[in-house]
Amino acid sequence: MGEVVSLEVNKDRRGRTQKGGRAERAEKLRSALRRKAPFSPADQQRAAGNTHELLEGLQNDGLLRKVDVAQFAKLGGKGTDSTKQLYTYTLPPGSDDRRRDKLAKKPKRYFDIATAIAEILHEDQAEFVCRIFEGCSYGTGTEFSEDWDEEAWIVLAQQFSLMGRSVITDMKLDPFWREVQKTSGIYDVRKGEFRADGQSLWLQFQGEGLAAGSICSDEIPPVPSVRLAMKRLGAGLDGQLYLKGCQPIGLTFEHWLDIRLALAPATGFDRIDSLLEFRTVFVGTDTQGNVVTFDNPFTDGSDTITAATLGGRVHQVENIEFDWDTVPENPYVEYEHSYFTWQEISPGMLRQLFDSNDPDLRVEDRQAGSFWEDRPQTRFPAYSVAATVQRQLLSGTLERELTEEAQRLEALFGHHRDLMRNKARQAEAAAEARWNARMKGANND
Repeated sequence: MGEVVSLEVNKDRRGRTQKGGRAERAEKLRSALRRKAPFSPADQQRAAGNTHELLEGLQNDGLLRKVDVAQFAKLGGKGTDSTKQLYTYTLPPGSDDRRRDKLAKKPKRYFDIATAIAEILHEDQAEFVCRIFEGCSYGTGTEFSEDWDEEAWIVLAQQFSLMGRSVITDMKLDPFWREVQKTSGIYDVRKGEFRADGQSLWLQFQGEGLAAGSICSDEIPPVPSVRLAMKRLGAGLDGQLYLKGCQPIGLTFEHWLDIRLALAPATGFDRIDSLLEFRTVFVGTDTQGNVVTFDNPFTDGSDTITAATLGGRVHQVENIEFDWDTVPENPYVEYEHSYFTWQEISPGMLRQLFDSNDPDLRVEDRQAGSFWEDRPQTRFPAYSVAATVQRQLLSGTLERELTEEAQRLEALFGHHRDLMRNKARQAEAAAEARWNARMKGANND
């Protein structure tokens, strides 16, 4: 798609923050329960693993006892005092096939466990429902049917999570995100830089992560993300581009779905994980096939475009002329095209995105030009989109690019955080000097 050259974002910020989020995801999960959606073996294992991790963490922190959860959820009948009743609803790391085979085949009790935790802690049920079903296809509308050949997609989802956690650990992204939450400013995703500002970098609902949320692109936090694929939305629209000092240029204008891998707080701020990030990108193509990019690529015409880059040169835009009312919708991005959306990585979502050879879907091949025998083998057909995606995971090219992006953001953020702290110190010093001068003047009197 080429490099995007960005100019200064309009300082008249619209104040549009996160939409959707935990409450919406929890309601979709409850809807899946009501309509008896499939609860696949992959989802059973993921939910049981999440429940084990959640209960262990809460008990280790002294916030509750697992036996109280079992009693409150009535897992073992009235009066039970044993945590053995949690056996079929939890899956510790390293569990064998026998343990996995005994997992609950229906999701109802997981809602009871979430309710029990919420009641004991006097917290919102939605938080724990989302934590337990994090990363499941269940409740996303992409649940597996029993006749699906799902194993390859289960493994792919697990690999995304494991690779992401390795980068999160290596790059120490947990403390990075804690510092982001405490720091003021703006991250300008169009220019890839920070600016001093009086608002918080993290504007989301208190304690919530990004999963199932949508945020206006001029208010997003600094999320490390890399592109996985692009999908053209619609056939493209012919129009005219008017540049200052140039004759009008005939272009085909297109909007693309930008599918990305991100590392950010998921269902809760204390849980950094891999997420799928969705953007809508606006570009033009001239009659020779050259791509023209814009300083505001996240628009459906409601935002201002001031500059275009073609042939490596930046030009001032005077007007873009075509029928904005016919711009196609992006089915993966809620609200306007200027919003970004994040979703948990699940087998069902990956299959929905990559189980096709759609000519409008263009995957990023980071090993283009390499010999076939040098590429890792995958579970998917050799020339499929899914095979290209999995090869990048197995070869290490995707994690290297994701690590580099995390390094870039951490370095930029470090400079910004120090700048904001210095501004705070300067304000404190000026105030203290004023107060000391006032007291000194009073003493001289």
